[in-house]
Amino acid sequence: MLAGIGGSVRYRGRYASFAQARAHSLGYENPLSLQRGELPALQGPITEARTLQLVAAFAPIVAARANLRVVDLGGSLGGHYYSMARLFPQTDWDWTVVETPAQVAAARTSAPVLHFATERPQGHFDIALISGTLQYLPDPYAVLRDFAAHADYVVLNRLPVAAEDIATVQVVKGQGSYPALLPGERKLMNALAELGEIVMQWECPADQISLGASRVRHRGFLLRVHQNCKETTRTCVPFGMLIDEPVVLNA
Repeated sequence: MLAGIGGSVRYRGRYASFAQARAHSLGYENPLSLQRGELPALQGPITEARTLQLVAAFAPIVAARANLRVVDLGGSLGGHYYSMARLFPQTDWDWTVVETPAQVAAARTSAPVLHFATERPQGHFDIALISGTLQYLPDPYAVLRDFAAHADYVVLNRLPVAAEDIATVQVVKGQGSYPALLPGERKLMNALAELGEIVMQWECPADQISLGASRVRHRGFLLRVHQNCKETTRTCVPFGMLIDEPVVLNA
């Protein structure tokens, strides 16, 4: 219980819906949350556990394919691209970051080698990367299904998993507060099983936060999507709409 007290990141409160949690937070478009800056450092060793976990998830896909098209939901300035490009220089990357309109406007001047969009681009992707993002959407299961329908693999990372679906507020010192819907473990695992085969899964201990007496496990998954789950006809939904649309939790 002490893990979530006094730290720079914590969860605060439980709400009946994502909309209620949003009403008790600053939200994503507040000036504190907007990420600006220079390109990530391109020199020096990559030793951060979060990055190494993603490298392990990407490695078997990279080994089998010379060209990879990646859609990175909530990828901010595209930092994951630079790590992968450094560690897998033989791969030809086509990398699109899907972000909010304000973040896209800020990122385009900072990372000109990447594509930035406010909605999922049309077409098929080798990998859909959703790292530290799914929990901030009002219907994470619908977004997961949509991105899986347009990718061969889904890489989920830094996803807080609770005993049941919980709408709450994440508070980050110096950056603001955000509504969050923490997926319940059984519901999430059932959703993943319907979409494909879990090839790899891992814990993210650096992100562990408690919500009152409830322990929230931050986890990652590499999912190979079933062929019959793929389609290319769904309408793209702008990211800004995804984070604004309220959804009431299931009973």
